[in-house]
Amino acid sequence: MTKRQGLLDETDYSIIKTVRLPKRVVNLIEKIAMEENKKFNTVVTEELERYVYFTHRVRKFSKGNDVLMSDRFFELILDCLTDNTELIKEKAFKAGKQWGKEYLLLWGKEINTNKYSKYKELKYFIAFLDLISKYSNLFRLDIIENIDSIDIIIYHNYNYKYSLLLMHYYMGFLENITDIKKKNLSMEPKDKSLIISYIFL
Repeated sequence: MTKRQGLLDETDYSIIKTVRLPKRVVNLIEKIAMEENKKFNTVVTEELERYVYFTHRVRKFSKGNDVLMSDRFFELILDCLTDNTELIKEKAFKAGKQWGKEYLLLWGKEINTNKYSKYKELKYFIAFLDLISKYSNLFRLDIIENIDSIDIIIYHNYNYKYSLLLMHYYMGFLENITDIKKKNLSMEPKDKSLIISYIFL
């Protein structure tokens, strides 16, 4: 056993536990450790400590799960705390267009294209929404597949202005995917949801 400084206790001791991890996760942790100049064990321990000391406890006071977002998306939400809907549309669209390319480059190589290939030109967009829904809890996602079209329903616990923000944010985001035919795309913001419809030709 190794003695180390604990977060809440004066001292803590490290013990050895065997944990099975998927190979792809191990590979990514090793990559992160190298990028951040940390040891593999440090990356894992830091994330587990975050969960047991904070995330797990915050969930007890949440409407649903904890929400994870970047500081710039949080800043966007703060900037959109206004009744000026035109300002919300403008700021959200600009952010989505600017950041969308970065996100596609960041996650594009790691997306399982086989899983999303049936969505054709929407595969990267739907893969990104699925990722955000699963890990950030900014919204919940439902996909309704029709014969020659698809309906993507984004559910959340907030209000119409948040739906409006998401709508124009993702309209800007889609500017970075040139294969998508804008005339086949429609979005409808609701009080606690956003409906995105697309017709495949």
